[in-house]
Amino acid sequence: MGEPPTYWGIRCQTCLQAVPFGIRPDHSHGAGSAILRTGMYECVHGHKHVYGPEDIRFFHSTHPVTNAEMKGNRAAYKRILPSRKS
Repeated sequence: MGEPPTYWGIRCQTCLQAVPFGIRPDHSHGAGSAILRTGMYECVHGHKHVYGPEDIRFFHSTHPVTNAEMKGNRAAYKRILPSRKS
């Protein structure tokens, strides 16, 4: 059996639960992508924190993560910085 896939995402700053956003390498969400901008995330335990590009980590999961789960995690990662209007 091979090595488990490597995921990229964040870890909750309170409970340290991994929140995968994609499988490495995933170039569709590279630098400059909206998912990597500063935003608020609430983990499944209700812990809310602000995360930025510096919080993105790579990790292994003991169970396979579905594309639907990762898509849901990305959708839940909401931008909190308002658009600047001139």
